[in-house]
This record gives sequence, C-alpha cells and structure tokens, in this order.
Amino acid sequence: MQDPSAARELLALVRGHRLSGIVMTAARLGIADAIAAGSTTVDALARATDTHAPTLLRLLRALAAAGVLHEGADGSFGLTPAGELMRTDVPGSLAPAIAMMDRDEVHEVWRHLDHSIRTGENAFTALHGEDLWSWRAARPDEAAIFDRSMTAQSAGIGRAVADSYDFGSASVVADIAGGAGSLLAGVLRANSHLRGILFDQPSVV
Repeated sequence: MQDPSAARELLALVRGHRLSGIVMTAARLGIADAIAAGSTTVDALARATDTHAPTLLRLLRALAAAGVLHEGADGSFGLTPAGELMRTDVPGSLAPAIAMMDRDEVHEVWRHLDHSIRTGENAFTALHGEDLWSWRAARPDEAAIFDRSMTAQSAGIGRAVADSYDFGSASVVADIAGGAGSLLAGVLRANSHLRGILFDQPSVV
C-alpha cells in the first residue's frame, strides 16, 4: 500500500524545478526591485516589468506561497526576508547568484547528469567539446555573470574568516582561485599587516 507522505515527499523533490523556475523568472523580470521601488499592486508591477497583469498575478501568488513575497489583504505584494535578497541594490544580494544559476549552460548540464554518472565524463565537456572554464574564457559576458555571482556569494565570508582565524603570525595570505578577490579583501581589511596574493586563471585576472 502506498505511503501518502512518501509520495508527497518524492513529488515535492521532482517538482522542485518549478519553484526554481518561478524564482528565476521573478529575478529576470526584476520584480523584487520593482516592489522595493514602490510598485506593489499587480497593475503597477505589470507596468514596471512590462508583463501581462492577470498572468503576473499567478506568478506573484506562487511566489507568496513559496515564501518569497507576502500578499496583503488589499491585494498588494511585499517582500519577505527571502524576497529582499532578490533585490540588486542590497548588501548580501543573491541576485547575481540567481542570474548565474539561470544560464542555459547550467540548466543543460543538469539535464545531462546521467551522462556523467554512466561514463564518468564531465557533462559540460561532452556537450560543448571543451571544459567550462575554456568556454567562459571565450565568452566575456558569461564569465562576468559568473564572476559577479562568486563575488556576491563570498562578500561576507572574508570578514567571517578574519574573525575566526588568527592571522597575527602570518605575513602573507593567498586566495587560490579567488576570482575578483572579495574574500581576500575582507581578510586584508581586518589585518592591515598582511600582504595578499590573488591567484586565478588569466581570463579572470
């Protein structure tokens, strides 16, 4: 006899891509920024995002059900703490990370995960004939999206590392594959005696 709770759990996992799609669509449309700027009604948001109001309402309510927005009794929409992180103008914004995860090359690699499991081969390399880093190096716009994502995700980590580790006896600290250097910068800001070395691929540097 089927366990209803087990079925619900499994279907929630299988349908998870729908929630991801809802959030990524909202990020693409700039909904969080529009709400923060004062567009809180469906009609105002539709004008601000150049979308179809009745269909947008369905998206907004899905976002509310997912905990990204909240819907007021008057039909207005506001940002939850999770929704605030979708804004592009706040410290700790996850908008760059969402943008990177929403790229076609990221989606297609996950769709070909079975190839890697069967063969042990990197799925991206199998699809494109080159590794991801070479592919991005030839596409500066895509590389910039990735770099912004990495910078955003590591923005607060440098200070946390500096607070949790005693660098007093060190004179040099190196960040290997450190991207734009935001993590290293956080460590150096808290330890003015240190010299920092940022090491990454030539295209990143």
